[in-house]
Amino acid sequence: MNKHIFKVVIALSLIIILIFSWGYYCSKLLKTTSSGLDATAASLEDLVKSNKWEEADKKLSDIQKSWDKTEPKWAIMIDHFEIDNIDNSMVRMSKFVEEKSPDDALAELGALRKFIQHIPLKNALTIKNVL
Repeated sequence: MNKHIFKVVIALSLIIILIFSWGYYCSKLLKTTSSGLDATAASLEDLVKSNKWEEADKKLSDIQKSWDKTEPKWAIMIDHFEIDNIDNSMVRMSKFVEEKSPDDALAELGALRKFIQHIPLKNALTIKNVL
C-alpha cells in the first residue's frame, strides 16, 4: 500500500474517532446535567405543592446557580432556541414563586422540566433523530 494512502486512511480514522468521541461526550454531558437540573426542579415542585415558599425560593436559587454553570456548556452543543426556552421559563418561575402563586408556578415548572428533559432526547444519536 502506498504511504500516502496509508496516511490518509489514518487521518480519516482519527477524525472519525474524534467525531464519535465528541458525540459521546456531548450526549453524556447533556444527560448528566439535565438529570441533575430535573431532580432539583422536582424537589422545587414538591416545595411549591407544600406551600413552602421560602424553601422554594432557596431551591429556585439553587436551580439558577446550577443552570448558570450548565448553560455555557450547553450553548456549544444545542440550539440556542432551547436555551432561550429554559431561560424564559426560569424567569417566569422566579416571579411565580416570588408572588406565591402555586398554580402558575406548578404549570411553569411542568414546562421547565419538559424543556430540560427534552434536551438529551433531542440530541441523542438515534435513528429517529438522524432520519
